[in-house]
Amino acid sequence: MMPPRPMPWRILVTILLITVVICWSWWQIDLAPSGLLTLDTWRALGDVAERFLTPSLKPEVLKLVGEATLTTFALATCGSLIAVVIALILTPFACESLSVRKSPVDRATRPAARVGWMLLHHGARLIANILRTTPYLVWALILMLVCGLGPAPAAISLGLHTGGVLTRLFAGVFDADNQTPALALHQTGAGRWGILLFAVLPQVRAQLVALSLYRWEINLREATVLGLLAAGGLGHELAMAFGQFKYQTMVTVLVAIIALVCLGEFLSGWLRRRWC
Repeated sequence: MMPPRPMPWRILVTILLITVVICWSWWQIDLAPSGLLTLDTWRALGDVAERFLTPSLKPEVLKLVGEATLTTFALATCGSLIAVVIALILTPFACESLSVRKSPVDRATRPAARVGWMLLHHGARLIANILRTTPYLVWALILMLVCGLGPAPAAISLGLHTGGVLTRLFAGVFDADNQTPALALHQTGAGRWGILLFAVLPQVRAQLVALSLYRWEINLREATVLGLLAAGGLGHELAMAFGQFKYQTMVTVLVAIIALVCLGEFLSGWLRRRWC
């Protein structure tokens, strides 16, 4: 039996660095589990749990929560639709298989056109990076300063952030597909847009639909968070109930949030099984 090989020094250094970062993070936020296990903490937890046992079933509360649920659903759906449109516009330029030198469709392109496509490629990736690295809450604050409060700027902010995320995901799908159909069409004289429509999209359609539905599920939850910024919906009603110490109304809103997310997961799974 051969003796075990010693662990490479690079792995040891990596483990040491990760350990240092974890310990520093723990110290930086002053995370002390002992403070969460005191008798006063458990007593306060029991008091909160007792208040949250009974949701409010008053007709006016149910009507208000129902309208807020529909607003949150519409906000997430419109934001996801905006995101898909942005991603479909940016992805043909952001992916490498259609725009980068030495790609299958770029070998016979004139040098001037290659330079133009490279500029479009890097510009599209820069726009996508700006959209996705800027949190949707920051987009919402900016748009609310410009457009005022309400669900409309919140939906646009959600669409901008998600559009950047979907562009990056769609580009990865485009670059990972089988290049044989693209090469075959290219040899018959087809251009980039013909290859995109008749070789790339038919292969990746199911994956694009699945990714879009997955982001729509996420947006249902994020739309609730946006409601905390006076964007309407369940988040707004949750913040109002918390500010007025209406714990039973808070429970009703929380139940509606859970039900909405579960409904979104069910619809998303059903649509993926039918279309993907």
